[in-house]
Amino acid sequence: DGMKFPDMVHALKPNPKSHIQEDWRILDFFSHHPESLHMFTFLFDDLGIPLNYRHMDGSGVHTFTL
Repeated sequence: DGMKFPDMVHALKPNPKSHIQEDWRILDFFSHHPESLHMFTFLFDDLGIPLNYRHMDGSGVHTFTL
């Protein structure tokens, strides 16, 4: 929903006074919006946080030239 996007941005930003990311703000947003649970679980799953760049899914767009 486009109306919830500004709330999500504010939840993911660091605290303006201390400039520290606060985990409770992110968890508060995701707990109040159950439709975002899929993205939250995907982000903190093994697919969302790869071990390193070698294990990251992707494709080489400009790697192969003729």
